[in-house]
Amino acid sequence: MKNAPFAYLLAHLPLALSFFGHGLVRLPKLDKFSQWVVGEFQGSMLPSALVQPFSYVLPLLELLIGLLLLIGLFTRSALIAGALVMLV
Repeated sequence: MKNAPFAYLLAHLPLALSFFGHGLVRLPKLDKFSQWVVGEFQGSMLPSALVQPFSYVLPLLELLIGLLLLIGLFTRSALIAGALVMLV
């Protein structure tokens, strides 16, 4: 299978760019992003005591996962972490 590495790259590169881009854009305006997320979940069953801390951690996770995937470090673990972040 000569094209396996190329196919693997094409499979995880969009995830890497998406995670990295979201984290990079949200970090400079972290407080605004957090307020927006808490506002979006205001009518849900989730208490803001859970939503607010997660809204501050999410951009950091996105940036880290995206960076790891872009540089090819801990790729398998980063893909698993990315899938878990998306499920949450």
